[in-house]
Amino acid sequence: KSPTRLALDCSNLEPVLHRILQDEIKRDEITEWIEYLIPGLEKVEVAKSDLSGDFYLRIFEKHLPDPIGKNLISDGTYNILALLTAVYQSDEPQFLCIEEPENGITPYVQRALVNFFRTACEEKGHYIWLNTHSPTIVNELAPKELILIDKVEGITKAKQLDPNLDFKTMKLDEAWLTNTLGGGLPW
Repeated sequence: KSPTRLALDCSNLEPVLHRILQDEIKRDEITEWIEYLIPGLEKVEVAKSDLSGDFYLRIFEKHLPDPIGKNLISDGTYNILALLTAVYQSDEPQFLCIEEPENGITPYVQRALVNFFRTACEEKGHYIWLNTHSPTIVNELAPKELILIDKVEGITKAKQLDPNLDFKTMKLDEAWLTNTLGGGLPW
C-alpha cells in the first residue's frame, strides 16, 4: 500500500496516484492525457475514506452527474491510469518494463501511448521497454527501437535491428508479421 512506487500488480495504484496528484503540474498533465486518451473523461481524483483510511478512485465523466468508482470503468481505462501513474511516479530517471500495454486499449490510444512513452524517455531520462504483441505498437517504432525475441531450440535469443534498415514500401509491422525481420513470428 506504499505511495512511493507502483507495485507490479498495481495493487497500490490509488495511494501512488494520490501522491502524484498533489503536484499541480503533474495533475494538470495527467488530466490533459486522460482527456486526450479517454474520450468523455474529465478528471480523476483519489479520495481517502474517513472510516477505513483506504484510498479510492473517483472518475468524473462529462455526461454523468456524479463520479464513478473503478468498478465501473473498463479494463482499458484502468490500464491507462496505471501506465500514466507508472511514468509519473518519479521525476528521477527510472527503468520501466511494461508487459503488453495494449491490453484493453484501442489502436488509436496505443499509438498515442508510444509517443507518450518516447517523450517521457526524452524529457525525464526514463528507460521504457514495452513487451508487446501489437502490430499497432510495432508500427509506431523506429527500427532502432525494436528488439525481437525468439526461442530457437529452447534458447531465447534477442536481436536488435540495424537502425539504417530501409523497408522501402513495407511498414515495420508488416515486416514483423511476415517474418521479414527474422526473429520468429509474433505469436
